Amino acid sequence: SAELGMVVKGNAYGHGLDEILTLTQHNTDIAWYFTASLSEALYLRTQGITKPILVMSIIDADPLLAFEHNISLIFYQQEQC
Repeated sequence: SAELGMVVKGNAYGHGLDEILTLTQHNTDIAWYFTASLSEALYLRTQGITKPILVMSIIDADPLLAFEHNISLIFYQQEQC
């Protein structure tokens, strides 16, 4: 079965990231959050988000932090490893 994920980044397309998190974190239809950067994913964790998070692009913090905070990363260039 398919799972629904929500893309949240920066200012959540002008809606305010914190407001979007408040509206969606208890929605059982949303299984994942997707962020553009690792720093955004780490911010979600500081806000109490426990759902799985996938970083879609920028690894702008120590990748070990992703491991420590149960955040998934996409590596699309060997230089990122």
